[in-house]
Amino acid sequence: MPSLADILGVAESLQAGAVQLLPNRCVAVRNRNATCRRCADACLADAISIGANTLEIDPLACVNCGACIGACPNSALVGTRPLAQDVGLALARTTALCDGVAVLACARKAAQKTGDPERFAEVPCLARVTEAALVSLAAQGGANEVLLVDGGCATCKYGAAEGAIDAAVQGASALLAAWGLTAPFGRTERFPPCAQAADERAVRGSERRRLFTRAGGYAKNMARTAAEQAIDDVLNQSKQRTLDTLRDRMLSPGGAAAPFEATRNLEVLDALCAHGEPDGRLVTTRLFGTVSIDASTCTGCDVCLLACPTGALRRSTFEQPDDPQRQYAEFQAADCTACGLCADVCLRHSVTVSPTVPTSELADVAPRLIELPKQPRGASLFRKAYEAKHS
Repeated sequence: MPSLADILGVAESLQAGAVQLLPNRCVAVRNRNATCRRCADACLADAISIGANTLEIDPLACVNCGACIGACPNSALVGTRPLAQDVGLALARTTALCDGVAVLACARKAAQKTGDPERFAEVPCLARVTEAALVSLAAQGGANEVLLVDGGCATCKYGAAEGAIDAAVQGASALLAAWGLTAPFGRTERFPPCAQAADERAVRGSERRRLFTRAGGYAKNMARTAAEQAIDDVLNQSKQRTLDTLRDRMLSPGGAAAPFEATRNLEVLDALCAHGEPDGRLVTTRLFGTVSIDASTCTGCDVCLLACPTGALRRSTFEQPDDPQRQYAEFQAADCTACGLCADVCLRHSVTVSPTVPTSELADVAPRLIELPKQPRGASLFRKAYEAKHS
């Protein structure tokens, strides 16, 4: 069992940083050949540094805008101030109180005291909003309208994050349109009438009451999260080691390269497919990707199959070509996050990843088969490891 010092140490780390890293989901941590730098490119404060199998967030430099969270293809970055669950509960409340209007405001706008804090959800910056959250609100959350209220991005010192807001809205709108759903998103600098404050003094009193009533619950949640993380660290301590080479990282006996589920993608598709089938149009978002492999240059080494962090690209164990010198790889678009790791590790540059995906492929339960050459048995250490891993 973890000691009290372990738990307090994790609690301190949670308090120190507004954005936490889930290392096993970060392709730059999993594989030093990964070129993904989307979180660092999105960071307005240069708070993210990426090295060989490492990613670090400077909690003192981080301004908690949240742009990195939506930019990360694999949900490796998690905001803790506020937690996504708290934002979701607040959005559910405002949707109910405002007759189907979900109101989300940035901290700068909230500080102007023109809105009723019980009737909008607050985030430090609207860049924290993701395509997944917007799609869920529109397709599953009962929101007839989703209003993003900002304090004036043009005059905000972190206004450069506005591009991340636009990317989330555009991506969510494209997905909803492909399923025949209206994109009910709006941007405004004024609270709608249903969320406006009736009296500034009442607003301040409400804020104080909410602060005191939620403080206890927040402390309990933080302590529980800290304890769970500390226990997990203790249990996995024996499995953790430094992985210096690509081969070591992919073949780690500790399972460092074990695929994880593309949870955010699947939640979005669940919400959309509840409304029927898509029209098959091409959509470009930060959520999904599609993979193509040039069979004329591919050697069949299977490195890309081993590296795929979500299992979207894998060797088929059910379908085999008639030619014994060929093999099938399976590709499932619903699981692809367009992280690009499969292309990064390909020594022949045979793999191409695109964020533009046919929606018919997203909704297809059956994977797409990609015919590739097969290396002779014994010719590839990666093939041996793959067969042993999946036998």
